[in-house]
This record gives sequence, structure tokens and C-alpha cells, in this order.
Amino acid sequence: MQDWNGNGDPKLAGYTGRVSFARTFTLTEAQARQDATLSLGIIYEKDLTWVNGTLVGATDSWSEGQRYAVAKQSLRSGHNTIITLAENGYGAGGMMGPNEEAYLSFVAGPPIDLNGNWRYKIAKKHGPAPWVDDRGRADGTPIITTASPKVRLVLTGPRQGLIR
Repeated sequence: MQDWNGNGDPKLAGYTGRVSFARTFTLTEAQARQDATLSLGIIYEKDLTWVNGTLVGATDSWSEGQRYAVAKQSLRSGHNTIITLAENGYGAGGMMGPNEEAYLSFVAGPPIDLNGNWRYKIAKKHGPAPWVDDRGRADGTPIITTASPKVRLVLTGPRQGLIR
């Protein structure tokens, strides 16, 4: 786990935007019957995190490690998948660690080490939403106009192709 600028992929050098990370792990039946805590260390700057397609947490703070409660209903014996969508606006980005802070812990039994073996995919960049007018401010802060349409937002989970 490190700053994505230093991982050796030239596409990520100096990159600002979103990157999806995925990690699979295996649970026993006893582990899958327990509520758990997912610890991911520091994710710079923001994240959305799913376990087996269920959103378990979101944070916009890069100064503290991400820890999310995972209900036993979201876990299953056998293969499980974590997907984290990380976003940064400048500088360092991604899953910063420290490595020992990446784990899934249970009330009973040892934790699952989640360090290493994370796949990633650079998310497609999208322009501003059509109802956002950012021409009016010198600092580029978006202005939501009073003429902004009421939009029905449809959120799609990681099964919709964030990670291949």
C-alpha cells in the first residue's frame, strides 16, 4: 500500500482523479457468521468502500485511517471482494497504508491481513454535471444554479464494471 504516484505505473504518475482498488479474500463459515471491522489505513483523499457489493463506508478525511463496520449479512464463507473507489484532487493519492492497518477483524479469531495483492483501475474522467456553472467564480468553486434540474441519481455498485 503506497501513494499511487510511486507504484511504477506511468499512467498514475502525477495523476489526480479516481482509482478503483479491489481485493479478494477468503473466509471460513465461522468468520462469515460474525460482524467485522474493515481497516484500510489512510486513503488519500476520499473513498467509497464496498464489501461484496454492499456499501460499508465513505470518508472525505485523509488524516485518519479508514475503519468501517461490516455486518455479517455482507460476508459469506468462501471468496469475498472489497472494492474501494479512491479520489484525490492534488498531490499524493490512493491507499497510503501503513501496511499493518489493512485488515478485517472479528470479535473472535484472528484478523485477515489485507496488505498486498490489490488490483486497480483508473476510473474514466467525467466533465462537470450539466447543471453546474463554474464560470462565475474565480476559484472555480461550482455554482448550483436555481435553474438546476431535479435529477434522479442512480448509484451503481462495483458489479457494474468498476474493476475487471
